[in-house]
Amino acid sequence: MNRICLSNFGKFPLIAQTFWKIPKYLPDHPAIELFNKMVSIKSKDFNSICSFSHKYDEVDRNAIVKSELKFLSNDHKLEEICEYVSFENRKSLKIKYIFDDLHNIELNIQRKVDDVNIYKSLTYGSQQILKMIDYQIRENKEKYVVS
Repeated sequence: MNRICLSNFGKFPLIAQTFWKIPKYLPDHPAIELFNKMVSIKSKDFNSICSFSHKYDEVDRNAIVKSELKFLSNDHKLEEICEYVSFENRKSLKIKYIFDDLHNIELNIQRKVDDVNIYKSLTYGSQQILKMIDYQIRENKEKYVVS
């Protein structure tokens, strides 16, 4: 089984990348990783939860990875919804951000998914919020719980 790794998309402001890198193992078979999982990270400053669904065919040529992340702190509320589709002849990435219930950003990218810099589509304020939230999650990533 070949795992599609969201970290391959380093140019994308996907907060879910940190959660995706946290593996989930079957208790009876610790060598087998599962990709359908829910990960939460809590600290004194924020609560966050991210769920993943990963579907693929028998030869792993076609895959769909979905993530839904929710982040809540005293200062910010963020929801990131992502769907990555990789078929033999087509790739697409859909990302939706909801910042503090004030504004939503929805990005749909087809064809050259690997060449896109999503940050250019975001306002400077949105970029700063994403960077701050990403930093907080990375600093607390050892506090994760997988279910």
